[in-house]
Amino acid sequence: MKSRCLFAFIRETSMASIEVFANNVKRLLAQRNMRIKDLAARVGLSESYLSLVLNGTRRNLSDEYKDRIASVLNVPMSLLYSEHQPVSSADDSSPIFTSASRHELKELVELFITKANLRHKRNAFYVVLGSLSDRDAQSVKYFLSQLLEEFTREDSTSQYGTLDLSYQETRLLALISISGNNARTEWIRAISDLSDDDFDKTTQSLRDKGALSVVEDVGCVRLRAKTPFAPISSLFSEEKLRQIYLNLARAMELYPDEGPFFLRSLAETLVKAMHDKEAVTYYEKAAIGFAAENLWEEAGRSWHAAAVIHGLLGNAKEKGRCLLEAARMAVSGNNLQAALDLSENASTAFKAAGLVKHHESACNQIGAMFAPHDLDTAVSWYKKGLQASSLESDLYGPLLINLATANIQRGKLGEAENALDEVQRWAGRHEGPEVERVMSHWSLLMGLIEYERRNWTKARDHFLRCIERGDDLTPADIATAWHNLGMIMYRNDDMAGARKHLTSAKDMHKSLGRTSTWVSCLVELARVALREGKTSEAQRLTDEAMTHMDENANRERGWVYLVRGCIHRSAGRLPEAAELGRQAIDCFQREGAQRDLACAALWLSHVFRDMGNSQEESLMERRAFQIYEKQHWDIRELHRECSLLSPARTASKRGDEGS
Repeated sequence: MKSRCLFAFIRETSMASIEVFANNVKRLLAQRNMRIKDLAARVGLSESYLSLVLNGTRRNLSDEYKDRIASVLNVPMSLLYSEHQPVSSADDSSPIFTSASRHELKELVELFITKANLRHKRNAFYVVLGSLSDRDAQSVKYFLSQLLEEFTREDSTSQYGTLDLSYQETRLLALISISGNNARTEWIRAISDLSDDDFDKTTQSLRDKGALSVVEDVGCVRLRAKTPFAPISSLFSEEKLRQIYLNLARAMELYPDEGPFFLRSLAETLVKAMHDKEAVTYYEKAAIGFAAENLWEEAGRSWHAAAVIHGLLGNAKEKGRCLLEAARMAVSGNNLQAALDLSENASTAFKAAGLVKHHESACNQIGAMFAPHDLDTAVSWYKKGLQASSLESDLYGPLLINLATANIQRGKLGEAENALDEVQRWAGRHEGPEVERVMSHWSLLMGLIEYERRNWTKARDHFLRCIERGDDLTPADIATAWHNLGMIMYRNDDMAGARKHLTSAKDMHKSLGRTSTWVSCLVELARVALREGKTSEAQRLTDEAMTHMDENANRERGWVYLVRGCIHRSAGRLPEAAELGRQAIDCFQREGAQRDLACAALWLSHVFRDMGNSQEESLMERRAFQIYEKQHWDIRELHRECSLLSPARTASKRGDEGS
């Protein structure tokens, strides 16, 4: 009879349909500045299909996808089906942040749906759950709990249904469910309101009846119910339930477990006890612990939970900070789309609160996060920061430096130089150590630009200025200056100076763990040794470089082949030299390194000339010259690069004596 009444109630209230769901989803997307495209990608639907659903053209969307949408938007399903509760900005919380009473009602509904085999009517239940008043919710909770108890008594297969449990035993099982099915005995004892003697007797009775097991763990004893005990809300009022959660949290603090999962569980317990300010501290500690164990997704979830609480507490600055940390975790876990979503949310939080400085800093941090992975995205964030900033801001100069750095890496030298011109304007209005640091970076970046343009004298002067102001630069920047200065000296045929600076750079790269640049330095030193006539040293350095070389380091691998080809040529092994020259050309072509490709082609033409193969000589020479002519580069530079691949006259007389 009770079941028939409930089914009628469901039919009468199921008029709230997909239109309500769609409207609430669209409202949430607008509030969070989130695109339908982004939501579709995260739930596994096409953008076009989801658009049709949200616009009312298509009405069939499976429960699985609705669950995914609720999960991505971090709201209970009930709110997406609610006609009477507006979905506001406060709803960007997770279901764990709803009241304990509503949380327990949701558990009862889920259990009832499973018991009654009504999963195909699941949406209708959530329509009702979202539209009930608090008083109605209490009535439905009581009704469902009574109905489930009747199911339990009638279900002969249920473990608890076959047991004759006292109220005290039933209550203890409920408390174990509240505490989690791996709770320490001390936690359960603290919230049971039983004397030690009664607690031990009740626990033993449940063990004898097969409803409970006691597990010996390291340094503690844990209680585990054989099956989950769901009808909790029928035993406790909402006020009592909140007090239980608070007592449980205090017991967890008094008898703590180790690790970030425990800290997050403690935070969730405090939230259910309505102690949000305490909870957020534990969420942040949990996030730090997860990150220390490289559990990036769990760390991100914990930072996001902390951000949600800060938002509910009205602390926009802390909310934005935690969202930025969550974005960092997503980047560390190589989930760039999630990182971008979280970054957008952090930016929005700062802007909405009028925190201009924090928004400016956030854009700079986000750009730095994306720079190693996506230079275009990094540039867009640096530009957003500059739009929010001005020449008067202390952060304007560093933003410009980062923008210039990213543009140099993108090959946009003109855009980088424009940013550096603006840096000089900014520096003219500021003073202090930060300005000195920025101008040191300015010198380094101008050196890199002049280096790329083959303005060797200007590049050298900039790098020397960087080294003189070394205290204002990071060790990595100093190593870059040494490295490039060494290569300028190599091109000026100053092999002693080149060796000195490249060796210093190599040692710094290695101490900093910069394997790729360390390998590059080894290859450059091999070129120096070759020019000095020290072929044995050149061979040894290329061997060492190849051992540590990344599979995608095509440019460095090309130079290894070219140096080895030079060694074979000097020993008269021309066929082997020609084959290595072809391999070098192939590597440079894959890398898109046009200058290196032209140098290798011109060198190979000389090998074919030595072999008497005039046809191949002409073909390779033409290929080299065409590259320079197409780019309007100075052909004298090509001849200079190629000449450095032969031992200098003084060195050739010594041969390998100095190797």
